[in-house]
Amino acid sequence: MDRRQLSEWMTQFKHFMAPETVDALGRHVGLCQRRRRITPWRIALSLLSGFATQRLDSLADLQRQYNALFGSAVAYKPFHKQLAKPAFADFMRELAGRALEQLRIQVLQPGSDEVLSAFDQVVIQDGSSFGVRDELVDVFPGRFTHFKPAAVELQTTMALFEGLPCQLHLTPDTASERADLPSPEALAGQLLLADRGYFEWRYLDQLAAHKACFIMRVCTTINPQVVGAFDSRGRRQRGLEGQSLKALRRQPHQPHQVLDLDVYRTQRHGSGVFRLIVSWTPGQATPCLIITNLDRTRYSADTVIRLYQLRWQIELLFKEYKSYAQLRAFRTGNPAIAEGLIWAAVTAATIQRFMAHLSQRVHGLEISTQKTAKAAGSALSGVFRALAVDRSSRIRRALEAALSYLAINAQRAHPRRDRRSGRSQIGLDSVGVAAA
Repeated sequence: MDRRQLSEWMTQFKHFMAPETVDALGRHVGLCQRRRRITPWRIALSLLSGFATQRLDSLADLQRQYNALFGSAVAYKPFHKQLAKPAFADFMRELAGRALEQLRIQVLQPGSDEVLSAFDQVVIQDGSSFGVRDELVDVFPGRFTHFKPAAVELQTTMALFEGLPCQLHLTPDTASERADLPSPEALAGQLLLADRGYFEWRYLDQLAAHKACFIMRVCTTINPQVVGAFDSRGRRQRGLEGQSLKALRRQPHQPHQVLDLDVYRTQRHGSGVFRLIVSWTPGQATPCLIITNLDRTRYSADTVIRLYQLRWQIELLFKEYKSYAQLRAFRTGNPAIAEGLIWAAVTAATIQRFMAHLSQRVHGLEISTQKTAKAAGSALSGVFRALAVDRSSRIRRALEAALSYLAINAQRAHPRRDRRSGRSQIGLDSVGVAAA
């Protein structure tokens, strides 16, 4: 890739973390109105450095990271006082939103086999929940009141080609998942992948009306009538037609068997025919039900199932959030601190992924985001130290050193295997990487 484009991405990153930019955001949300020693920029940089590169066990670790990064001697009490402000949560939420907007690099694209070429984007919807301190139960009530009375859920809409969320909402664990689904209008020309918790007939009708495609798991409680039945090879199965779905499921089936059905449902909000794929997996008591509006002549049942497996990419994102950016509950009963640190973890993970994606584009190698997150302590510490002194030439050298380090130490282990059985088997190519 050309040096001009590299310079543009580096400039974008430096602008995102520039003192004047971050301090202006802090003043805008009311975190800090006067010039103080503990500025919004210093708070943000120390938190992101800690979450991205260190193992944190307490709020005191963040205060020590602040002092280490800036060579200061700030005591715990004034540092904690800044985090305890209600505006702290707003500040970190806005910073996370800016990171997701400004640090995006396309790393995946549809291949030449046209399986995914019909879609502008593949969007994955899911949520990840975890418990917080019991004192926060009035702000963040949890679903499991005896086990974890207070819990939150991070509702996430992920754009697959960039490998980053395009929409994030933090809600109490008791909030409805469907309320955070992307609008059907915004999904026109795109493919949505979602788990069964988001299934709703009315929403599917709206997606189809706006020319959006979907593949979604379905609750096993539905019972539409089968009006058309085909096996995995597309051969008509007339003996199954006219039955209810529950009656069909009660019949004996072979492991690995797949049925491609047209089902008719009548509901209060409307009726219609939908394509439903039923697959039986060995060891599972109930079959997997997947509903889609993809055309059968272009997308076989096997292709739909493999496309739905791309939903696993959002689970890998959540793993990075929790395992390598420390998205978890800290020992605090202050809701502003609890929420602010969640957004700090999200922003730190976004920076880790940005560096992985940038290294791929610069060096033309497939870079693992998980390996990048594991190696962040070695790769990114120098970047945050350079940002702390705010010298442009030093920041650039630190970024180039980090990208080179990742090119050596964070390459994907089995890119050829990915093309056989991983994320690339369905027609995804890595942008900027020559085909092997």
